[in-house]
Amino acid sequence: HIYYEVCAIDNGENKTSPCLTGEEIVRDINIPVITWQGYNASNIKIESVNGYVYKDEATITYDDTGVENAKHYLKTSVDVSTNISATNCETGDTPVCTGSQENLTTIKANTWYQVIDSEIVITFNEQGNIEAYTYDESGNKGYATGSSRKIDKTGPTYTISINMGNVTITINDENTQLHDEAYNCDGVWQTSNICEFKTIGEHRIKVRDALENIGIEQTILIESGVTKETPPKDIRYTGVEAIVYLDPTNLTNKCTSENVKSDTGTKAGCMKWYAYNDEDEKYTMILDHNTTDKLIWNVNSNIEMTEVKTQLESDTQNWNKSLNSRLITADEVAEIVDPTNTMGFDSQTSDINKRFYFNDLGNEPSTGNGSICTETGCQYAWLYDRTHRTCSSMGCLNSATGNHSGSGYWTSSPVFGSTKYMWVVHCNGLLHYDFVTTNAYGIRPVITISKSLIKP
Repeated sequence: HIYYEVCAIDNGENKTSPCLTGEEIVRDINIPVITWQGYNASNIKIESVNGYVYKDEATITYDDTGVENAKHYLKTSVDVSTNISATNCETGDTPVCTGSQENLTTIKANTWYQVIDSEIVITFNEQGNIEAYTYDESGNKGYATGSSRKIDKTGPTYTISINMGNVTITINDENTQLHDEAYNCDGVWQTSNICEFKTIGEHRIKVRDALENIGIEQTILIESGVTKETPPKDIRYTGVEAIVYLDPTNLTNKCTSENVKSDTGTKAGCMKWYAYNDEDEKYTMILDHNTTDKLIWNVNSNIEMTEVKTQLESDTQNWNKSLNSRLITADEVAEIVDPTNTMGFDSQTSDINKRFYFNDLGNEPSTGNGSICTETGCQYAWLYDRTHRTCSSMGCLNSATGNHSGSGYWTSSPVFGSTKYMWVVHCNGLLHYDFVTTNAYGIRPVITISKSLIKP
């Protein structure tokens, strides 16, 4: 209780009228409680990140204990979203409400509302303040104020730089720190700021911050790194449609004659290929070296492709699948060196007596004392390029380098009428045959590539 006495006095401090006395009852009103919960852009509860949240949710709890006919009010400095029943009141410093109750999804800035429920939830999508009051019927009040945290709904800005298939992303976000996996390359989030694209065409990039705000997605075009040259007008390149340089593990890698590797065993990086079939819009090409030096065809002494199949798959496991890597066939070899089929070779009917040398369709390129075709060069020298450490003495373009001890490479064709022989390309410059258990021939892949991937 508060007791009071009010008197009126003149300048001489004389009372001019009787004093008024009385008492008022003042009650303590419980202060509304405001609690805050932040969220990220994925609507997951979080603590703030450097003082920022994507949205901030305020829960206001009114405690009417010991208060009769309590009335609850609130006002915010910005528009907020909610789902409550309330009466829209006037603006101003104190609430004056004359309207009717209605269901609201938005609370307007700087407007008082009388709310019905003892607990309400409002969501700040921009930084702002809140005032919450409880009044009793005598005008006593308890009030609380609060401020939301800073709001960040903007995705990071970023720049990119492209080096062949590698795209480096640089993010600039002044408000928040980056997400642990901030970089998205073709739909996959990752920690590295470098996207490694190994296929030609359009690719998508986007970034996000720790609040999971996502920056504007960018679409980039990755160009091919495949190049080609016209083969020299040289008898040794007979049958070559083009010399192509490409990296089968990454077609965006810029390859030229200056950066290729041809050592035996090379399976990745820029390599040299001989295109021997130009059909429609595609080239069929064979590598200029063995990816595996030598191995047996089949440990069980039959013509089923077992050990070689496993090794071919291993050698090319990281290659672009569109290249359809395989082995050359004996019929393809015959077609290259004998386009008019004067020999009548057919792997479905030709036995071991149909073996042939590439140079002049039967003339051996060596007598054992050196090549007989070095002055003008041996025809189809590219077809047995790098098949032996000394094959240049037999007319091949280049002797093998690297860890090489084999004598050629396997074709995928068995010899007709035999269960133990396979056709092979031999380092002496011929299509030869040998036992499936002979450990002397390696893997030399053939691929097919669209001409549209070759840069002019």
